[in-house]
Amino acid sequence: MAFSLTEDISGYCGRIKILRLLLRAESNDDQRDEALALALRIIAEETFDWRAYVSIGNMLSTGRRMVDYDTKIEERLRALQESTTDKLETEVRAYKNNLIKESIRMGQQDLARHLWRCGDLETALKVLARNRDYCTTALQVFHTYLDMTKIALLQASWAQALSSTTKLESIVESATQAGLEHDDVMREVIRCAAAIGQLGQRQYQAAARSFSNLTIKLSGHLNELVTMRDIADLTAVLTLATSDRAAMSRLVRLPTYKPYLELSIDGREAMLAFQRGEYAACLARLEIVLERLRLIPFAVLHVTTLQSMIRRNAIIQYCKAFTQVSLDRFAATMSITRMTLERELAGLIFSEDLPAWSIDCMAGVLILLPELEQKPPVDFIVTVEAALFRMAVKRADLRLERLSSSARENSGPSREQLNVLNVATTPEFEPISAE
Repeated sequence: MAFSLTEDISGYCGRIKILRLLLRAESNDDQRDEALALALRIIAEETFDWRAYVSIGNMLSTGRRMVDYDTKIEERLRALQESTTDKLETEVRAYKNNLIKESIRMGQQDLARHLWRCGDLETALKVLARNRDYCTTALQVFHTYLDMTKIALLQASWAQALSSTTKLESIVESATQAGLEHDDVMREVIRCAAAIGQLGQRQYQAAARSFSNLTIKLSGHLNELVTMRDIADLTAVLTLATSDRAAMSRLVRLPTYKPYLELSIDGREAMLAFQRGEYAACLARLEIVLERLRLIPFAVLHVTTLQSMIRRNAIIQYCKAFTQVSLDRFAATMSITRMTLERELAGLIFSEDLPAWSIDCMAGVLILLPELEQKPPVDFIVTVEAALFRMAVKRADLRLERLSSSARENSGPSREQLNVLNVATTPEFEPISAE
């Protein structure tokens, strides 16, 4: 299991490794102590975050804490954090006194990255915001905003992250004139950061489009947040949740998306099963992908919602091929109980995702209503009201005359006159007497 945990975090760098291990500890009791112990080692070797070291150490079981937690490491991390912070702050003050703009920028950049390693993301973000005033080239501004975007995403500040990506896009647009290199790769980084922000704000359809437009060029350039396999899994799940079979078929055939299909075999098989209408196989494969998403800090809160959306999407796609469906056979196709299926169908009908369908529980079928039994359109209601009005006028022995356009604009029956004629002014009218 130790190798499995090490392999799980091998593609990442920075604090994201610690966050993944904490999610693994929370979701798997058998690996809890092992994941927490590995997180402690990473903190001790790669960061100065003594507060996280203490916090995770307190989460260990009593027996494991005696083995893996070391108070000397805590003291060493605390001392290193304080001494390094004092040193960097002193250097920045000296640079400001000497009015050396480039030295100030580099000093504040080093301070921000140090605070990032210490886990003080809020202060690091403030330092980077101040550092924008000392940037002299577009490349420097770009990297400053990119670091701000990464920190905002780690803090789950989705609006701020999306705002920073908008600024980054404007910088890259002028990349040629500013001499910014690897602008294609930078565009991929920006799109990926924006997609994560859209996912955080529950803009699932926009996030699906953003992730599906990424190319393999992104590989290795955003490992502080996600790996290419994470992107492949997220793209598959978001596509299954928001697209029909035709759109999914077009995505799978895209040359730029094919490399991602090889990175997420289970995601690929789930999408292919969905296209073939094999929804039980799709949902079974999907469970494997969702287990991996539960270890992605940006996706863990959305797994249950996306799973429900995919199941509802599968139900809608299945209904499109029939006018009457056996509920028992339908439930077997979806690999769920009939009671669960009826509850899902009722929700879809009430939300008007399946407005023309009706559940006949006694007969055990789902029925597509005839056209006349569907909800009437607005123009149909207006036509009926006009016909009833003409009928009421004739019964009152009144004469209808066609008015000129100018007279029509300045005339018309009042509400009182309509009431006298026994004609309702709303769709919920009383029937006219047959006398």
